[in-house]
Amino acid sequence: MYFKNITFILLYLGSIAYSIPNADALLADKLFEQGVLKQKNANYDSAAYLFEKSGKLYGLQTNWERFVRSYTKAGENFIYLSKFQQAIYCLEKGLNVGNRHLNKDNVNLSYNQNVIGWYYYGIGDYERAITFFQKALNLYLKINGKNFPKVAQGYNNIAGCYESKGEYDKAMSYYQKALKIRKSTGGFGLAQTLNDLGWLHGRKQNFEKQLINYKQAKNLFIKLLGTNHPHIGRCYNNIGEAYKNLGDDLQALYYFKKGLAIKQKAFGEKHPDISKSYLSIGNFYAANKKWEKALASYQEALLASIYAFQDTNVFVLPPLENTASKIVLLDILKAKAQAFNQVYYFQGNQKKNLIAAFENFQLALRLIDLLRFEFVAKASKSELLAKSTTLYDGAIQSAYQLYQITQAKKYLDYAFTFAEKSKAFLMLERMQDLDAKHFAGIPDSLLTKERELKIDITSYEKTLFNARNKKDSGKIILSQNYLFDYRRQFDSLISQLEKNYPIYHQLKYDSRVASVKDIQENIEVNTTFIEYFMGDSSLYIFVIAKNDFKMHEYKHVDKLNEQVKIFRQMLIKPPLYKKFNKTNWQRYHKIAFNIFQGILSKPLNDLNNLPNHLIIVPDGILHYLPFETLLSEASSKAPSYKNLHYLIKQYQFSYSYSGTFLLKNNKRATNIDKINCLAFAPAYPGMPNEFANRGRKGILRGEELVNLPGAQMEVKAISQYFEGEYFLGKIASEKQFKQKSSNYAILHLSMHGDDNDEYPLYSRLFFANTKDSNEDDTLYTYELYNMRLNANLAVLSACQTGSGKLVRGEGVMSLARGFMYAGCKSVIQTLWKSHDWASAKLMNSFYANLSDNQDIDEALRNSKIEYLNNASELEAHPFFWSAYVLSGNYKSIKSKKINLWDYTYLILGVLIILLLLYCLKRKT
Repeated sequence: MYFKNITFILLYLGSIAYSIPNADALLADKLFEQGVLKQKNANYDSAAYLFEKSGKLYGLQTNWERFVRSYTKAGENFIYLSKFQQAIYCLEKGLNVGNRHLNKDNVNLSYNQNVIGWYYYGIGDYERAITFFQKALNLYLKINGKNFPKVAQGYNNIAGCYESKGEYDKAMSYYQKALKIRKSTGGFGLAQTLNDLGWLHGRKQNFEKQLINYKQAKNLFIKLLGTNHPHIGRCYNNIGEAYKNLGDDLQALYYFKKGLAIKQKAFGEKHPDISKSYLSIGNFYAANKKWEKALASYQEALLASIYAFQDTNVFVLPPLENTASKIVLLDILKAKAQAFNQVYYFQGNQKKNLIAAFENFQLALRLIDLLRFEFVAKASKSELLAKSTTLYDGAIQSAYQLYQITQAKKYLDYAFTFAEKSKAFLMLERMQDLDAKHFAGIPDSLLTKERELKIDITSYEKTLFNARNKKDSGKIILSQNYLFDYRRQFDSLISQLEKNYPIYHQLKYDSRVASVKDIQENIEVNTTFIEYFMGDSSLYIFVIAKNDFKMHEYKHVDKLNEQVKIFRQMLIKPPLYKKFNKTNWQRYHKIAFNIFQGILSKPLNDLNNLPNHLIIVPDGILHYLPFETLLSEASSKAPSYKNLHYLIKQYQFSYSYSGTFLLKNNKRATNIDKINCLAFAPAYPGMPNEFANRGRKGILRGEELVNLPGAQMEVKAISQYFEGEYFLGKIASEKQFKQKSSNYAILHLSMHGDDNDEYPLYSRLFFANTKDSNEDDTLYTYELYNMRLNANLAVLSACQTGSGKLVRGEGVMSLARGFMYAGCKSVIQTLWKSHDWASAKLMNSFYANLSDNQDIDEALRNSKIEYLNNASELEAHPFFWSAYVLSGNYKSIKSKKINLWDYTYLILGVLIILLLLYCLKRKT
C-alpha cells in the first residue's frame, strides 16, 4: 500500500507540473531513484514497475542513455523474479533503442548486454549468455581498464556459465581473475565471487573449501545487506548443501530451514528461490531414505514454482504453464520421479508408486521438449539433452518395468518414444529447418541473407579460434565483437522468419518422433531395425522387424564399456607384417564373440525370421563399434582372420542417428537427376623416403601429409563406372569442391584427414596446396554446416572421418556428420586411419558393385567379402577392411553406366519400332 501511495503521489505531481520545464525529466528521475531504493530492499516487483515508468518518460524526453538504463534495470528486476518473458521484452527494447541512438562504446549498452547475459543464464542457455557477457566485458576493458570492478563482474559471469556447462577448469580460471580484482575492492562483488567459488568447489568434490567459501560470503553479505535480505537466505541454503555434502545432517537441515524462512519473508510462497529451498530439503530427506518427507518437500517445491498450482497431494501432477523457471521445475520433477522409483523398490513394490515415477518422468520429458526449442545456441541445446540423459534413462526404465508387471504393450511403445527423443535433436532440427524453409515460401532474398550471415559468423569463429591459439588479444576482442553483432543479426532474422511465416515455425519445431508402427511400415520384410539406449546401469535394446517388436535389457554396462574400449584398440592398430600373432588372434576372437553375445545374440534369436539387412542406431561407446566385426560363433578351427564368423558374412549393415532421422532422411529429395560423380585425390608437396619406400604395406591416410598412391588409383578406378569430374594431384582443390559439390549425386574424397576431439568443428580434410587467396586448402567441419549439398552419397575415403568427440544424445561429432548435416542422404565414413592400399582395393570393388545397381550397404558388404577372400592371413585383419561404415539411406543409386548389352537392347528396340512402322505403312 505504501508503494502504491508513493507512486500515485509522484504521478499526480507529474500531472500538475507540465507548466514547469523538464517536468517529465524530473518525474522520471524520481521514479528511477525510487526503483533503485526498491531494488536495494529486494522489492523487485515494485522496482521493475518504477523503472519501466521512468523509461517511458525518458523516451518522451529523448534521453536515450537514461531510457536504456531504465529498461535494463527493469529487465534486471524481472530476472530476479524469474519473470523471463517480461525481462527479455524490457532488455531487447533497451538494446534496440541503444543501438539506434547511442555510440557503440556507450557504457549503458555494455550494462544492457551484461544483463541480457543474465537472462540467457537464467533460462539455461549458457552458450548465448557467454556471448553477451564477453561483449560487455570487452567494452568495460576498453573504457575502464583491466582493474575496473565491472571487469571483475564480467569474469565472474563467464565463470558461472562455464561452471554450469561442466567446464570447471575454465570456470576456475575466470573466477581467479575476478577474485584478484575484487580482493582490492571488497564489498558485494567479493562476496559474490566467494559464494560462486563455493559452488565450484562443491562440483569438484572439495567440500571443506566449499563450506569455507560459503561462510566467508555469508559474513560479507550480512555486513552489507543485513540479516533478512534474500541473498542471506541463499547463503544459508548453500551452507546447508555444504554440510549435507560433509555428512553433517543436523547442520544441513538447520541451514536449509533457516534459509527458507528468510526467503519466505522476502518473496512469499511463490518464487523459484522458495522452490530451490524445498528442493534442497527434499534431496536431504531422499539421501536419508525418508521418502515420504522427501516427496512432500518436492510437492512444496512444485507449489512454489507454479503460480496456479495448489494441490499438496504428491500423486497430483502440476501444469507446465505459468512456471517461474522451467529449469528449476525440471530439477524438481526429476527428483520427484526418482524418489517415487526408490519408494517402489524399498517399500513393497506398489504399482502406484512406479506409475507415479513414470508419470513424473514423462512430464519432465515434455518440459525438455519445451526448453530445447526455447534455447538459441546449438551448444546449449546439446548440453541440455546431454544433462537430461538420466531423465530418459529413468523414463525408459520405469516404462520397461511397468511392461514387465502389466504386459501392456503401450509401455514398450513409450520406452521406444523416450529413446527416440533422446537422440540427434540437432540433426533433426537441421533437417526440419531445411524442409520448413522449402514449404513456407520464404523469399530468396531472406534465405540469401541468412546464408551470408552464417558465412560471416563462421569466418569470425575461425578467426577467433586461430587468435586464441596464437594468444593475440587484439584479434580475440575484435573477433568477439564482430561475432556478437553478426549473431544478433542472425537471431533477429530467425525471429522474423518464425513470426512472419507460421508454417516455417510449425514445421521447424515439430517435436514428434517416429513410433514403432512408423518404423514397421517403412522397413522391408528382410530388414531389422535395432536401436540402443545406453543408461547409467543398463543397456536397452529395441528390436523392430516388419511384424515383430521386442525390447531387451542388458545390465552389465560397465563391463560392456570396458570390452568395447579394448576391442576398438585391437581394431585401430595395424598388425605387424613380420608374422601372425596367435595371442592377438585369440584375444580378438574371444572379445568379439563376448560382445556379440551381450548386445546382439538374444535380439536376433528372438526374431521369427532372420533378416539379411540390419539398421543399427548405436548409443554411447557403441558409436565407435563396427558391428560387422563381431563374431556370431566361437571358432574351433586353426587360427585365421579369414575364417572367423564375422557378422559381415551374414548381414548387410547400415547405421542411423535415430529412427526418426532415418525415416525423414529417406524421404528427402536431393534435386539431382543425373547420377554423376565428383571425386578428388590431391597430391601433397614432398614425400619423405621412409614413406615412399613403404609401398602398398605402409601408408595410412592420416599420418603425415605425404602422397597417397592408392588414393590416386582409387579415383581413376571409379571413373570407369560413373560419369563425372575427377580431380587428381595439384588440381584437386578446396575451391573446386566448394564450387561444384552441390551439383553431383556422388561425392568421393580420397585424401588425408584429421579429427579434432577437443574442437570437433575443426576436424578437417586436406586438399591440394594451391595457394588460393580465398581458400586455405583445408575443409573444416564447421564449413560444411553452412553448405547445401544434394548428394545421394558422400564417400569420405580419408582418415577417421567418422571419428570424433562423443556427445551424449547427439552421437559422434565428426566430419561425416558435417556432410550429413549439409544435406547428403548417405555417407560412407572411416572409424580409424584407413590403409591407403587396402582402401583402394575396397573402393574399386565397391563402385563396381554400386554401378550394378546394388544397394549401397550390399555393395559395401560385397566389396569387403571380396577383399577377405583374396587377402593374406595378416591382411584379413579387420583393421584393413572394416574401417568403412555406412550411415543414412542404404538404397541403391541407379547407375547410368552403359555396357555392350545396353547398346544391343537399344539397337533391337529401334529396329522393332522401325519394323512396326513399316508394317503399318504397308497396311495403310
